[in-house]
Amino acid sequence: MVNIGTYKADNSGRSCARAISPDGVIIAGEAEAETGNSQAFKYTDAAGMIDLGTLATNNAGKPYANAVSGDSSVIIGTASNNAGTDRPFIYATQMQDLLNVQVSKQQIAVDLASLVQQSGTQTKALRAQYTPVAAGKTYSLGVQGLASLQGPDAQSGNGYALLASGALRLSDNLQFGGNASVQRIDTVKQASKFGVGGGTGVFAQYSFAEGRMNGLSLRADAAFTRATYTLIRGNGLDNVQQDQGDADVSSISAGVQARYDYQLGSDLTVSPFAGGYFIRSERGSYVESAALDAPAAFAGVTQKEFVAEFGLSSAFAVTSKLSVSGTVSAEADLYADASEILYSGGSSANVTAAFAKRNAFRPSAGAELTYQFKAGPVVRVGGTVSRATYGQNLAGILSAKLSMLF
Repeated sequence: MVNIGTYKADNSGRSCARAISPDGVIIAGEAEAETGNSQAFKYTDAAGMIDLGTLATNNAGKPYANAVSGDSSVIIGTASNNAGTDRPFIYATQMQDLLNVQVSKQQIAVDLASLVQQSGTQTKALRAQYTPVAAGKTYSLGVQGLASLQGPDAQSGNGYALLASGALRLSDNLQFGGNASVQRIDTVKQASKFGVGGGTGVFAQYSFAEGRMNGLSLRADAAFTRATYTLIRGNGLDNVQQDQGDADVSSISAGVQARYDYQLGSDLTVSPFAGGYFIRSERGSYVESAALDAPAAFAGVTQKEFVAEFGLSSAFAVTSKLSVSGTVSAEADLYADASEILYSGGSSANVTAAFAKRNAFRPSAGAELTYQFKAGPVVRVGGTVSRATYGQNLAGILSAKLSMLF
């Protein structure tokens, strides 16, 4: 029998060995310290008795080491936190609150899901952000800001974009154009370093009855975005090692729309429309940068959806310079391979969680105010509110545009 000692200088006090590794190299247990409190320890012949620490900041908390992993790398047990609550801990290089470690992994899973969802939302919005060339004009140039906002307790973060756009009229019936943008997506649960992505969109529009009061027009558009975000896991959680990992997110979307403009008098135009679009969003694998006691790792994911859209818009000329327009519409899933936000971690992450159900039918309503200055600039300010893609929250898009027609 070998005396493994105690924490007291005179080698008095109680000590208890509770677990031993399969190879006999590590012994774990607790021993009485000079203060009279119990302190968890691990013991090796080479290093002797090593204090594992506590979950409480005052080094109290009565920790107990109960088991050692089969490869001798991890010790688990229980300890009291600052609130005096007993919590399970995991120890490899430092004592961590095991429940908070798992919470941090679930939060990373939510944020990774958020980035995928919001990337698709921004890419879809980018398709529609252009300034059509009015009849009698040759081209347009514009700049605009775009904010995609989520309601409280949403499963996606907010997104922001700054765009430059342009359009060119090729004939009385045909015009095309595009835009370029820089973007950012907020995370929901964890902190993220400032990450910026880019995107571009293109469109073509053909009007069968240019210059007439009533007529049909067809539009085809597409957009692509890509961004890299660095997530910091463990932010704001007690007794969790913080680390970071990169998430590369990209989305591509394309759609078509048919629209019929029907003019009621000289000031009011009513336009029913219908169409559909496709979105493919992809996130690369997430692997943390450091060798942590309990790292998180998530495999890459690809998500596809086909959606039908239909609605009715109207525009009213208040004055020769000021007009207001409104739209009521709805989207209906034709196909979506993610019926819920669901991400499963690998063996090191040990996280499988469904965060919110997908809403297959999503109504929306929006309005826009347009002012034409005498010198030529056109200012548009608008917003849209819709049912969120996932969960029970509402989502909104706010936009402000400044354009010139030539």
